[in-house]
Amino acid sequence: MSASTTNDPTVENANKDKETTAPSQLSEEHEKAQEEAERKAEEEEAAAEKAAEDAENEEDEKERLADEEEDRKDKEEDEKERLEDEKERLEDEKESYVLKDGKKVTGLPTNGLYEFHYEDGKMLVNFKNGKKNGEALTYGEDGELLVRVTFVDDKLEGPATQYYSDGNIETTLHYKDNKKSGPMTGYSQNNVKRFDANLLNDQLEGMFISYDEYGDQSQVSYYKKGYLEGPSTTFFPKSQGGGICRICHYEKGHLVKEDKFFYPDGKPLQTTTYDHKGRAMVYPTSFKPSGEIV
Repeated sequence: MSASTTNDPTVENANKDKETTAPSQLSEEHEKAQEEAERKAEEEEAAAEKAAEDAENEEDEKERLADEEEDRKDKEEDEKERLEDEKERLEDEKESYVLKDGKKVTGLPTNGLYEFHYEDGKMLVNFKNGKKNGEALTYGEDGELLVRVTFVDDKLEGPATQYYSDGNIETTLHYKDNKKSGPMTGYSQNNVKRFDANLLNDQLEGMFISYDEYGDQSQVSYYKKGYLEGPSTTFFPKSQGGGICRICHYEKGHLVKEDKFFYPDGKPLQTTTYDHKGRAMVYPTSFKPSGEIV
């Protein structure tokens, strides 16, 4: 290089400009690249959000369609049940009718014997001045007598009997002012007594005696307003001597005081003590046949 070139101020300035411009251009390119990357990242994020929103909307639409389908099926089922109920009602109307003197009647009963026919049987009842008065008999679908009661001015009054389908008595009881009141006795289908009881205003009241399959007394308890109240004694079958098997005590249906079990020979088997709320106060005490505590 010649000296003139080396010392030329124009050349020196040009070189300086190149040195200044190069870093500046790199910085601008870096900023542009960074901005482009940020733009692409934003676009990708927006695309991902839109895809997620579209997927959520698609899922919501599926749920909406599923709900609509379920509602449609429910409506179809409800309509089907309604039609079936209507069909049954119409069939019942065909099979339910009232006779008097062998002729169908549609008006309200007045006086005389009326036959109320139903799908599963019929009831014969006397009316006087538009009210049930006298004996009423209920029969099953095969014509078997099921219930015999008495009405006085539309209210059940006096003795009543319930029957098994074979004609044997199931229960005898009494009504007073349309409620079960008085003695009640139950029988098994082979005509063996099952229980003796007493009722007052539809609730058990007083002594209740249970009998085993042979008709022997198996338990004696007491009731008050429908709840077990007082002592209760259970007996062994006669085949085991018929002695006392258990003695306990009730208050308002709860076991209270002592609950005692015995061996057939009368010796204690187990004893448990209860508080007034029917909660066991201690663990049961058990005894050996010899009388020793287990």
